[in-house]
Amino acid sequence: MYKFVKGTLDGDADQEKNIKSLWGNTRKLSIIVVSLEQFLTLHLLEKMDESLLRVKRKWE
Repeated sequence: MYKFVKGTLDGDADQEKNIKSLWGNTRKLSIIVVSLEQFLTLHLLEKMDESLLRVKRKWE
């Protein structure tokens, strides 16, 4: 995943930039995954509420 360049200062700078870029992309992806997870959880809870209301109406 990481490309290590020996010997030059430019290589070290490039490597650091690549690591920061990769870290930034990883953080963005994790935010998207958490948002998607929250959305799906809320959607599932809404469906459960609807189902419970239907069952309750049948028993009344």
